[in-house]
Amino acid sequence: MVSETDLHDYPSLFSLKGKVAVITGGSRGLGLHAASAILQAGASKREPDCRAHV
Repeated sequence: MVSETDLHDYPSLFSLKGKVAVITGGSRGLGLHAASAILQAGASKREPDCRAHV
């Protein structure tokens, strides 16, 4: 059984603080949800837009 103390350490297991992640398709669908989870884990946000010239 998982104790209450184990649950407090859960976010640190998946910390992305100081890490770089590249997500393609982050503007909608699964990519958007993946980007949101990665931001919550501590990654910094960059938003290059390949459609900027369209």
